[in-house]
Formats: sequence, structure tokens, C-alpha cells
Amino acid sequence: MDAQQRMIYLRNRLAAYENYVADYYIRLGAYVAAVKRATRAVEEYNGADSTAKSLKTLARAYDALGMSDLAEDTRRVLATNYPNES
Repeated sequence: MDAQQRMIYLRNRLAAYENYVADYYIRLGAYVAAVKRATRAVEEYNGADSTAKSLKTLARAYDALGMSDLAEDTRRVLATNYPNES
């Protein structure tokens, strides 16, 4: 049981790091890189504590790129899966 809890902790830390880097890219204006990092966090660390944050970052980056359809789709996924976060 302890090993399983450690794996969950590591997954959450890795996802949080991807979000940190994605936020850094947003501040730099590197929106495509932010999309890649946030997408990676959602896909590779599915179920992590910070998935809602990944989706928010993804929507912001899509907005900045002028991809309003993808931004709205991402917000819809966020609202469906995390109703208290949107």
C-alpha cells in the first residue's frame, strides 16, 4: 500500500511540474509550448490532482492562439469533470 501511495504522489508531482512549465511558457508568450505541456499533463498524468489546472492553462493558451473552438471544448471538459473549478 505504501508503494501505491508513493506512485500517486509522484504522478501528482510530475503533473504539477508540467503545469508549472506550461504557466512559465504562457508568461513568455510561447503559447504552443504551453499547449504541449498542458496536454502532456492531462494525457500522461490522468487523474492527477492538478488536472483541472492543466485544463485551465490549456484553455488560456488556446485563447491566446485564437483557437476559440478548442478553448471552448476545453472549458466544456473542465466544467463537466470539475464543476467546482470552472
